[in-house]
Amino acid sequence: MISKKWPEDAFHGRAVLRCFIGADGAEDDLAREDEDLLGGVAEALARIYGLPARPEATRVVRWPRAMPQYEVSHLDRVGAIEAALPDGIVVAGQAFRGVGIPDCVRQGAEAAARIRSMVG
Repeated sequence: MISKKWPEDAFHGRAVLRCFIGADGAEDDLAREDEDLLGGVAEALARIYGLPARPEATRVVRWPRAMPQYEVSHLDRVGAIEAALPDGIVVAGQAFRGVGIPDCVRQGAEAAARIRSMVG
């Protein structure tokens, strides 16, 4: 939920949700009309979370091929890459353990902590 990112009541008791459509293997969904997409998402959210059948406000933004899709065993591959790195080298970023900004910030902090422990 986007509305959980801010501590103040910025949305006046309403929840703001962000939904992603068009995952690997479902890219054809992006060719659907906005109303068709919104209807399907609203129906799923109503069924899963008990939300109203029609949201108060909606917005569709299309960013085809914008979100990387990790393959099965991705974390195993990342572990092998990290194990093969020479001492003193650490990696962080979207390609490794999460593509979102919070993921990358977390990875950067973890990498910094590993480096600090190496240099004493």
